[in-house]
Amino acid sequence: MYMKPERISVKDDFTEIEWNDKKKTIHRHKFLRMKCLCAICVGESNKPIKILEDNMNKKIEIPIQENIKPIKFVEVGNYGLNVQWNDEHRTGVYSYEYLIELCECKECKKD
Repeated sequence: MYMKPERISVKDDFTEIEWNDKKKTIHRHKFLRMKCLCAICVGESNKPIKILEDNMNKKIEIPIQENIKPIKFVEVGNYGLNVQWNDEHRTGVYSYEYLIELCECKECKKD
């Protein structure tokens, strides 16, 4: 059996995903948005990078909005979710494995 989300609940500042094995993962919106791996966000295109992180030894000065929030989740094949954000960013695909790795619940943070 492979991991697949069964329920996604968007709260004020975090999203909770319940998986088909009944595990729940917690993702703060701003943190999840910063972890987008699309070409725009990691700098593999000619478009401006919109996240505040050290990318190839360059500091990016455009921060993510404090009120960032996902507005839609779309399944991509059997491996991931496309997250569409209220800042109009919608090119990122988060694999299920990556989402589980990014979990911020107390139990996962211990590991």
